[in-house]
Amino acid sequence: MTRQRSILVVDDNEANRDVLSRLLRQQGYLTAHAADGPAALSLIAQSRFDLVLLDVEMPGLSGFEVLS
Repeated sequence: MTRQRSILVVDDNEANRDVLSRLLRQQGYLTAHAADGPAALSLIAQSRFDLVLLDVEMPGLSGFEVLS
């Protein structure tokens, strides 16, 4: 049995998060989402994701700062 892949969607725009998450779930992925960098870092500390789709331009911590 193969493990279902999980993707974290990080974007400060709620509509973008919603559209991406719905499209990914339709393709069979598990999704989680975060509205900003600190929330993304918290989720990453708690769970393992196969992929993180990360917006670069966000208030507070930018996507580049989250990566570092």
